[in-house]
Amino acid sequence: MALGKEVYALINAEEKVLGTSGSALGRRARCCKLKHSLWWDTRPKGALFVIMKAYLVQKRDGGLNRDLNTLEGCEEFEEFVLGVKNDLRESGMLKFVKIFVPNELPNASQLKKIAREMNAVLAISPLDDGLSHVLRSEETSFDCGDEAGFWRITETSRGGMSSKTEQRLHFWFYPDSYDTWYSDSSISGKGKAPWPVTKSKFVADDFKGPHCVGLRWLEDSHKFNEWMNE
Repeated sequence: MALGKEVYALINAEEKVLGTSGSALGRRARCCKLKHSLWWDTRPKGALFVIMKAYLVQKRDGGLNRDLNTLEGCEEFEEFVLGVKNDLRESGMLKFVKIFVPNELPNASQLKKIAREMNAVLAISPLDDGLSHVLRSEETSFDCGDEAGFWRITETSRGGMSSKTEQRLHFWFYPDSYDTWYSDSSISGKGKAPWPVTKSKFVADDFKGPHCVGLRWLEDSHKFNEWMNE
């Protein structure tokens, strides 16, 4: 229970410093949020283990005790997250985001700028080794009305203390940290799935990439300071 409270506190601190509210000090954070699925990796010595080990070592040594409403507190937390990302990469649990931004795209220089602000690696060509994303111009309109009304099911929980079924919903145009659990009976009031529940698995786990993504994918990632789904 105590460790669970520490995890919850750390996630809240990440949102405060690196999330959309992190601009309260009039500056952009030096790094983006951790890929949110890493918080769900509860395997022995999995990603959550790596994150919490680094956190507890910092706390033991007197770190991460500054006020997150101050510049010093934010900078200390950002340095911690950058270190955790290095640990995760060394463990093979996190890769660099490497993006190719074609020069012929509208505002290509601005797109490259925000990719760098997200700590992405800019590829020289679409054939570069380790390429994860290729940016392309938008071919469809995203005028969907209430954007929070489109979702897909990412996880189902049954049983536990009650016999009710709960679904974790991921909403279009929002990153994974905005996923929310709802009881089965309340989903009908939360919009609609843009495809059948049986097809709500969006990108196959074994997809090798690179992903071809639209401009909005990068712009929204920058807005939330968290990498969006492809």
